[in-house]
Amino acid sequence: MSLNIAICDNNPYHLNETLSEVMKFCKSIDIKPTVSTYRETTQILKDFIKTEFQILITSTELERTNGIEFAHKINILYPKTRIIFVIDPQQYTTDLYTVNHLYTVFKNDLCKLTNALQKYIDDLNSSIDTLVLSFKGKTSIIPFRNIVYIEKSLRKALFYTTQGNYETYRSTDEILEILPSTIFVQCHRAFLVNMLFIKDLNSNEISLYNGHLIPVGRNYLSCVKQSLNKIEHVDL
Repeated sequence: MSLNIAICDNNPYHLNETLSEVMKFCKSIDIKPTVSTYRETTQILKDFIKTEFQILITSTELERTNGIEFAHKINILYPKTRIIFVIDPQQYTTDLYTVNHLYTVFKNDLCKLTNALQKYIDDLNSSIDTLVLSFKGKTSIIPFRNIVYIEKSLRKALFYTTQGNYETYRSTDEILEILPSTIFVQCHRAFLVNMLFIKDLNSNEISLYNGHLIPVGRNYLSCVKQSLNKIEHVDL
């Protein structure tokens, strides 16, 4: 996944601090973003024509421009761009809520920018029925329906899909929270399976249409059977 981010602030120090937090977050989830920085809006509006930024992080104080008015313009011209305000606490105003924006972060609490960026990633996952997987600098977007099963191995999660196999660092709880329970079920403490790929089920094993066999834990068998019965009534 490519992530195009624009940062606007008329203060060079705050501009660099914001950039540093963005890069730190992206490194933590193995995304290599394209980040452009600006102190005023003339150039960024020109650059938007060439590259529609996915995220705009902006102060309310910009050279020769009111940041809220600028954000309004972006809402109108580029409605898909998500806006994050980074502001001084004393400049907080309810006018911010006239802008469709993702998050507001105070400059004296810039570590909260991580929460804002993570919300963007989470929203991306939930809104388009895909999973964003990042591992060792490479990011992939995988439709839920292409995931055949997931195997946990120590801290790693191994995703077996119709488009290849992928690794990432995620806990079982995190994976269960993201994947739709209408088609995924945990069948073993180390395995989750897409029920659309199940060919046969017995007391200790699942046979998949691709020929793979995965184990069924004794404590999970009843849940798997119930979920398989329900899937027949789901509009897929």
